[in-house]
Amino acid sequence: MKLLTADQIFGADDMRFEDVPTPEWGEGTGIRVRRLSGPERRAYELSTNPSDTEFDLRTALVAACACDENFKPLFTREQAKRLAEKSALPIVRAFAACDRINGLGYTASEDAEKKSPSPEVGNDSASN
Repeated sequence: MKLLTADQIFGADDMRFEDVPTPEWGEGTGIRVRRLSGPERRAYELSTNPSDTEFDLRTALVAACACDENFKPLFTREQAKRLAEKSALPIVRAFAACDRINGLGYTASEDAEKKSPSPEVGNDSASN
């Protein structure tokens, strides 16, 4: 393994992004989501309060990661609240991309839950 110098680390382009299709918002459209910097990720984590009934983890992450073509934030804090009122499908799609490029692990745990066998409840009429 080659050890890096501080200059090599600071010079590395490590800010990945992904363009996510959003046909629900217009044919052939999409949004760009990007990897968060350390302070941006910390601000996102501090803003997450699951006991807040108006809090939406997925929308908050999409709002934090969405950017324009110059990688400037797409949404203000107030606009992020309005984003939560839009269709869930493009939000979930963008959330998965944000989660993936930021290594947060939300969708990995959701996938594991989906793959785990569900407990049997009541009679299974299909086998009768």
